[in-house]
Amino acid sequence: MPDEILGQAIKAFLVTGKEARLTQDDVLKHCSKNLESFMVPKYLEFHDVLPKSASGKIDKKKLKTMTESKEDIPNPLQAQQ
Repeated sequence: MPDEILGQAIKAFLVTGKEARLTQDDVLKHCSKNLESFMVPKYLEFHDVLPKSASGKIDKKKLKTMTESKEDIPNPLQAQQ
């Protein structure tokens, strides 16, 4: 993701189970507690499944296309810094 200061910002694509009750705040708190501040994702996006290539790997090009076609929700913890 483009970033005004760093050039690029981290975006996390998360896949959770149907019964999972994981929220954006849960993820951000965990990341803030366990990662250096520059490693905490600026954007989060939840999905049921991630696109995969014919070889079964995560299709990063498809993720980038999906990202460019929708508006991202910034990480509120990053905005406070």
